[in-house]
Amino acid sequence: QQKTKGQTLGAKYGIPLKVTNFVYGIGVGEHKATTSVITKWLASMTQENFFPGYLDDFPNMGIDGSLSFVENYQKEPSLKGATSHVHAKPGSYFVDVDNEPVIKGQAFAGYIDSKKGKKLASIVVVNNVPLQSFNELLSAFQDQGPIYASYWRTFWMNQGVLMVRFCT
Repeated sequence: QQKTKGQTLGAKYGIPLKVTNFVYGIGVGEHKATTSVITKWLASMTQENFFPGYLDDFPNMGIDGSLSFVENYQKEPSLKGATSHVHAKPGSYFVDVDNEPVIKGQAFAGYIDSKKGKKLASIVVVNNVPLQSFNELLSAFQDQGPIYASYWRTFWMNQGVLMVRFCT
């Protein structure tokens, strides 16, 4: 029996296909992908020959693309250095709840540089945030900036080692 493209990718990268279903690539709503699947996929991409070009497609937080305006983290001197070392793509998914927009899921997923040139695959997600205006979505982006920059500071200062504890 011939494998589908998804089965081949699942086997190649070791990603369990029953926990993934991307429509727009953001992993929420009718889409699904755990944060561990997304970071595993991102980490696996660093081993590909095409990775340098792939990484070039990721916006640099505070510099260009869809993250050019995310700059509030720069007010904290210890986070300012993250500007050229955080490469992430945002994704947002909205739903209508009683005629009010709600961010069902909004994420930055990408890479953080270490001093030794290593890449940390990472993701920051917010869920179920009611919005009064589009500007509140932009505020959510600004709120995620210092979180990502804090990851950078920890990863950078520890020369490529980041300890993360997940709390429920």
